[in-house]
Amino acid sequence: MQYIVQKEKLEAERKRVEGIARANQIIGESLRKNPVYVQWYYLQVLKQFAESHNNAIMIVPALSSFYPGANLTQPVAPPIIIPSQTK
Repeated sequence: MQYIVQKEKLEAERKRVEGIARANQIIGESLRKNPVYVQWYYLQVLKQFAESHNNAIMIVPALSSFYPGANLTQPVAPPIIIPSQTK
């Protein structure tokens, strides 16, 4: 009887692993068909980091296509911020 119980447990585990693999396959296919979603999600995460109160400098490698409208082949000068002179 123990053999049958162990066999059924192994079969259940196999089915669970197959289900996870199939789910990952479906997600992968969906992301390949919609690469813009990955770009959008990436930008949303960066925005959340930028708006957080625990800011830190992060260098995140990404394809230049992830930054729409940015010409990353040219050097970028940092912005100059001058505080206002209010009294």
